[in-house]
This record gives sequence, structure tokens and C-alpha cells, in this order.
Amino acid sequence: DGGSTWKEQYSADYRKWTSIAISYDGSKIAAADNGNGSGGYIYISTNWGTSWTQQTSAGARNWQSIAMSPDGSKIAAAVYDGYIYTSNDGGSTWTEETSAGSRPWLSIAISSDGSKIVAGGKFRNIFIKQ
Repeated sequence: DGGSTWKEQYSADYRKWTSIAISYDGSKIAAADNGNGSGGYIYISTNWGTSWTQQTSAGARNWQSIAMSPDGSKIAAAVYDGYIYTSNDGGSTWTEETSAGSRPWLSIAISSDGSKIVAGGKFRNIFIKQ
């Protein structure tokens, strides 16, 4: 729509946003910051981007990609030269998924119910968690 306008919702110095995911209604947003390669954080908004919470429980990492279930309750995030992390509570707590290994992850997606995750790496690796 050519008549749409964009409104800046969050601006932070020295953030390198590598990926953003949004719930079906737009109320929940997850953003990944790779810290310019030196370790950034995941940020979550539960009020349409009005305010944001830094998710320190996931750690400072080189976050590359993030995905969210339509209701915003399940989130998967991939770290470049690291592991995949998952949250089943909208980003409050995170689990390191080590079974796919530490890899140069570039992209991640999650099914609508959060039961399946697919991630792609730099060296033509595609892994599916079922």
C-alpha cells in the first residue's frame, strides 16, 4: 500500500538487528541483535513494539536468525558459530539445543505449533527438529 507509513518503534545505539519475527496479530515481536559480531541480545516486545525487554537469560551471542510461532509463545533463534536456542514461554527462558551442533547458522523457521524447527547453515546444512 503506497499510502502506508512507517513508524520507528525502537532505536538503540550500536545494535545490528539481524532478524525480526512477529506474532500473527502483531502484538508480540522478537528481534535478534548480533552485537556487531561481538555478542548481542534478543529483545522481546509484547505490546506492539511500544516497549522492549532485553532477554539476558539467552545470553550475549552472535544472534543470526529468529522465528516465532503465530501466537508468539514459541521462539527459536540461531547463533552464527553457535547453537540453536528455543523458548516455550514467549522468550522468558531459553534452552540451548545442542543436538544439531554448533554451526554457522544463517536462518531458522518454526512451525505454527512450535513442534518443528528447521535451520540452515553456511555450508549447505539443513537440520529439522521433529
